Amino acid sequence: MVMTRKPKKKRVLGVFKYVLLSAVVAGVLAAGYIGYIKLANYFIFHSQKQENSLIAAKFTLQERKTAFVQYSRLDPLSQEFYQAKERVWAVIKGNEDISNEKLGDLIGQVKSQESKDLLKKAARILDSQKSGFLIVDEYNTLVKDIYIFQPERDLLSEDWQITTNNISSARSGLGSIRQKLSEKYSLDSIEKVLDKLDECLDELVDLENKAEKGTTPLVADIDRFSALFWELRSLTFEYERALLFNDEMLNLITEQSNLLQDLQQM
Repeated sequence: MVMTRKPKKKRVLGVFKYVLLSAVVAGVLAAGYIGYIKLANYFIFHSQKQENSLIAAKFTLQERKTAFVQYSRLDPLSQEFYQAKERVWAVIKGNEDISNEKLGDLIGQVKSQESKDLLKKAARILDSQKSGFLIVDEYNTLVKDIYIFQPERDLLSEDWQITTNNISSARSGLGSIRQKLSEKYSLDSIEKVLDKLDECLDELVDLENKAEKGTTPLVADIDRFSALFWELRSLTFEYERALLFNDEMLNLITEQSNLLQDLQQM
């Protein structure tokens, strides 16, 4: 049998079609691969954003929860009480990692509806707690000097005239605080603080009278006032904690603890 050969032109055309088809297939595969990579990167990127958003929420809620515990355990009789209190209070109210503005960005970055709901809940809790912080800030403005003042350090001096001036300044300062507290808060709620302020003021008036008569107060006189003052500071901080940890705040803290458990499971 005699075999016939295809014309050269037809063979070239066949090869050209094969090469063209191969190129098209390769292009489709390459485009598909690139699309796959882009899609994979998109999901990885948004998955990381979602994870980072939840981590930020967990961190802030846990940090504030820990600070609440530290705040409740502060010792008002400590020499470093005011400094320690300021540090803890700054953590409670000052963390910006998950402020309402940033929470809006975080919520927009996540795709899971469950994650969105948890972040929205975190935003609501943190925002609702702010009203309690404002109440405490207002109270702190009035009683700050009670937290700072230390009788043994700020009252006595080797120079008797300076001591006399310190006694007068302390009486004037505590008197001003008492007046402002009595005008701002109901007597029933803050009665213990006001009563102890009255006792301290009585002792300071007695010290002033002795100074005016040229009588040097005995160490026992100063010690008696100091003992009353430390009781005053304890009662002042006790009232502050009552202002912060009211029923509404305690409910929010409970919600916060439950939300943290939910976030830990994400």
